[in-house]
Amino acid sequence: MPKNAKRIKVPKSELKAQLKEQIGFIVSSCEFFDQGKHQEAKRIATHLRILFHDTRMSKSLLGQLGLESIRYLNTSEPHDPANLVCHVGLISFRFDCPSGRRTWIVPKGDPDKLPKKALLRLPEWWNMKVIVAKGNKKDIAFSRRELVLHVANTDGGSHVDNALDENYMALSRWNAIGIVTIQNGIEKPIENPVFACIRQIAHEVLSTLQTKHPEFFEKPYSYRKSGLPSADNPGTGEPTVCSLEFKMIN
Repeated sequence: MPKNAKRIKVPKSELKAQLKEQIGFIVSSCEFFDQGKHQEAKRIATHLRILFHDTRMSKSLLGQLGLESIRYLNTSEPHDPANLVCHVGLISFRFDCPSGRRTWIVPKGDPDKLPKKALLRLPEWWNMKVIVAKGNKKDIAFSRRELVLHVANTDGGSHVDNALDENYMALSRWNAIGIVTIQNGIEKPIENPVFACIRQIAHEVLSTLQTKHPEFFEKPYSYRKSGLPSADNPGTGEPTVCSLEFKMIN
């Protein structure tokens, strides 16, 4: 676009239509994620960025519609600095011993008990630390904002960088959270927790917006628990006990 090109203000009705469209994209990607297509988290992150991310040059879609004052569902307990193991506030673990699968990560979904602060103002919700990887040398912490922007901006959402942030690389590729599965005496790192976190963030967003503004949803949204592990965890077909162990990696 030419530098001095004239810009025409978009009517609010069109911004509302854009929000409805973005929500529809997120719902569709969540459905695919729940069917085992976990790479859909990259699309989810991109649409979440459109909804929430403000920059010096552009304003988030929710900000343009004046919807920043909504309190958002928080399913993550706050990080306890005294905790000696990693904090993974948005995810939980599935065990399927009869299938012989290793334990795997799943989004927390609708927990039986919500945190004491279950509704947060947008800045607190967006910037709350939801993963803290404990290390011998240093801790590595990530907020919802950081997870979404790393995936959307650098790791395949809307752009692929040939070099990634060191801490994000450690979290997504090198098991910085230090969780390993032990099956038949064989120890393996748990899979990348980032995509399940992105799915859970989407669940919080969709649940919140549907409660406050159902008019932006073409069909009702509800969370459906996925019983599918990652593709590299097919199982042995025989009942096998699997356990988890927490370590300090970095």
